[in-house]
Amino acid sequence: MFKPGQWVDFVAKPNEWVGGFSIVSSPRDLPIVTLAIKKSDHPPATWIHNYLSVNDTVEIRVGGDCTLEEEQIHLRPYVFCAGGIGISPILSQYREYLFLREKATSTTTTITANAALNNTSMFLYSASTIEELVFADELAQIGSKKGNDRMVFTITESIEEVHDFANKTSTSSAASTTRSTIVDGCDVTKLSGPKFVHVDQRKGQILIEFLDEAPEDAIYYLCGPTSMIDDAVQHLSITRKIPLERIKYEKWW
Repeated sequence: MFKPGQWVDFVAKPNEWVGGFSIVSSPRDLPIVTLAIKKSDHPPATWIHNYLSVNDTVEIRVGGDCTLEEEQIHLRPYVFCAGGIGISPILSQYREYLFLREKATSTTTTITANAALNNTSMFLYSASTIEELVFADELAQIGSKKGNDRMVFTITESIEEVHDFANKTSTSSAASTTRSTIVDGCDVTKLSGPKFVHVDQRKGQILIEFLDEAPEDAIYYLCGPTSMIDDAVQHLSITRKIPLERIKYEKWW
């Protein structure tokens, strides 16, 4: 068993290489565990991509303490920020968050106005190129069904990449009608449906701007490059005066 947000030490035998990889799936997917492993020269990653076969037996050890706080779901808004491959643990947390929120809502007969307001989330998914937004399709589909939530994608490499991404998104799903416009130089895509949310497609480094749009009482889950996490934690704790116990983060390097 594992908690949303944890990672595994993946032992690559027979060399006994150990690679640390975050879990993408929810605990509710067990006995299946999904890992996002970027192809690289890192020996464990190379072994997995080039030599591991279906039905091979592997050894994994679960670790990590930046996990989802389930008891807070109906008490505060949740803000998720993922940079690059940092999407892995954040997506695991977000999947579980949506499941628990929906379950709690369906079993609650009366929800006050304040509780309904708190029952929302914001999600920032940032990458340097379109290709690195590896879970964009799934997040767009999830987000399109959650009318009170916000989903923001940003490409940091160039505005041309963002424009191209909008075009790809508009033709990627035959099941939904997508309308794209450009507002102040940013692409904004609306997914249709009885309950939909903007997939707000922006450009550049917008982390601080995004954090400033979050409610004062939110709880934050962050994962990405060290510089991204350092900037976010400093801004939240010093500029916005958010207590550190409400800032949950993990850095990758």
